[in-house]
Amino acid sequence: MADDVGGDQAGRDGDGRHGGQDGAPGELWLASGAALPAKGEKEIPAGDRLIIKTPGGGGYGDPARRDPTLREDDRRDGLITDGPSMRC
Repeated sequence: MADDVGGDQAGRDGDGRHGGQDGAPGELWLASGAALPAKGEKEIPAGDRLIIKTPGGGGYGDPARRDPTLREDDRRDGLITDGPSMRC
C-alpha cells in the first residue's frame, strides 16, 4: 500500500519557551523497524504496519525552578519522563 502521510513538522520537535525544554520530534516508521522520511509517499508492504509518533509540545519555564515535589508528581502521573527535567 502506498500512502502520503507526515508533513512539514513531522520530524521537528516543539520549541520550549521561557527556559522550557524542547519537545520530542515526530517519527514515522514501519513495525518491521524501517524508519521513514517525514514527507512524501511511502510504500507500506503487505502485512507491515505504519507507526506514527506525533511531535510533542515544548515545555514552559525552567524545570530547575519548579518545586521538586511537583516535578515528581508530574512524573508519577505520566506527564513527564525521567529525562532532563527530572535531573534538575
